[in-house]
Amino acid sequence: MPDDEVVYALGDSPDDIIGVLAFDLTLVITVKLVYVEPSSRRRGVFKAMLSLVNEIARTRGVERIHMSAPVENEPFQAVLMRMGGPTVAVVYDMAAAS
Repeated sequence: MPDDEVVYALGDSPDDIIGVLAFDLTLVITVKLVYVEPSSRRRGVFKAMLSLVNEIARTRGVERIHMSAPVENEPFQAVLMRMGGPTVAVVYDMAAAS
């Protein structure tokens, strides 16, 4: 979306984008997209990007960061749990009546 903010993680060169995290900033930061290039996973890239978003939240007076992990993405759910992010909601996605 036009008002979203984005944090990038760079590899060894400025042209080597190895991670991206997109979020909107209101009273709560809502992370809308997280991606770390597969060969760069398990090297602290997501943690570094989230740390930067935490700093942005602190400087702007935002107290909460929300992220969601699809049910089928168990590895990402495990990462969030290891980082201290307890489950606070369950969302059900249903098809609209036609």
